[in-house]
Amino acid sequence: MGNHLMIEKLRELRRISNMRIGQLKSDLLQYDEIVPLNFSIELEGISALCLAFTRVKDTISLWLLTKNEEEENRKLLEQKRRRLHKKEMLGKLKRREQILTNDVERDALLHIKCIHTDHKDYFVTCSSSTPCNQNESEIIQFITLLMKEKVTFSGWDDVELNHLIITKVDLKGNFKRIPKGLKEQGIELEFQPYFIKHPVKKRITLKAGKQNRKITYKLKDGTIQTAYILDLFFYDIWKEEEKRFEDPKYQKYFTMEQLEEMKSSFYKALEENYPKGTLIPVIEYESLDGVQLDFYSKEELEEIIIPRSGSCSSMMFLFKAEKKEGLHGMNRKQKSLGGIRDIPTIMEVELLEIQCRQERESIKFSFEQ
Repeated sequence: MGNHLMIEKLRELRRISNMRIGQLKSDLLQYDEIVPLNFSIELEGISALCLAFTRVKDTISLWLLTKNEEEENRKLLEQKRRRLHKKEMLGKLKRREQILTNDVERDALLHIKCIHTDHKDYFVTCSSSTPCNQNESEIIQFITLLMKEKVTFSGWDDVELNHLIITKVDLKGNFKRIPKGLKEQGIELEFQPYFIKHPVKKRITLKAGKQNRKITYKLKDGTIQTAYILDLFFYDIWKEEEKRFEDPKYQKYFTMEQLEEMKSSFYKALEENYPKGTLIPVIEYESLDGVQLDFYSKEELEEIIIPRSGSCSSMMFLFKAEKKEGLHGMNRKQKSLGGIRDIPTIMEVELLEIQCRQERESIKFSFEQ
């Protein structure tokens, strides 16, 4: 055991001896500005600490700290993802299982949309979250640096580092300095909404063409909702894309060489995903605002997920209803199904799940607290 420790120590010394001063400098955390915040907030039952604003060159970031109180749930989720990945590699994963086990990200701090001050709004470009036990040396440097800047971590003294998650939120824009509004005024955190998934698993037989079919479904809390299917039509993707490339209004933005190159690469990807002659069934429906219905064909749900090689191109088409309002005063939406070759008179579909948009309340705090 002693020899093993000695070998590891020698390896570490060799690594350090091979380092250069420039490399050592780059390994140390460096910030052009730090503005300590020291605010505790509660969000969806989770305690968070707003640590500081930092600026590195022209990028400003907001840093937050949370307790990893759902560590066990995260481990179970990671185990589930590994199991599904293994099943996919073995060619045993059906699309139904993949969809129903695809969890929606709900970490609110990763979904800060905008930081409001009295005089300006600062939108967020990206967010990232890291458990502190995954990058201990850098996290310790950062926390030590914040302590020197008088971030007190009040109430967090007994929390172990490996039970913490640190979140970094970058603001949109190029900044020469941290604006006064982020130093001296109160700020408000505005969050993006998230979606809650409700399994439904309701099978429906649909006729092709326009219709007015009422359907009901039950949410997890027992609430009954109603929606209406208005149309089942079939989109000829090849025909429509050929029309697009031949449209003079589209062609005028490209040279002939650019257009031919685009067509070549596009049709190659299209052939991989939707071989020529494929039609895309589209269901038009109306539902309550913020409610999305996820329909699938029987064939889609029974399909085995085939791992894609690096050379394959994935392609998805989004469909949007021409009219906003349906026959019953609710929002019109469209959902495409898997491609087919021939137009049927009826289709067996399944309303596998619905997703309900959930708004988050914004959080305000004042620097005078």
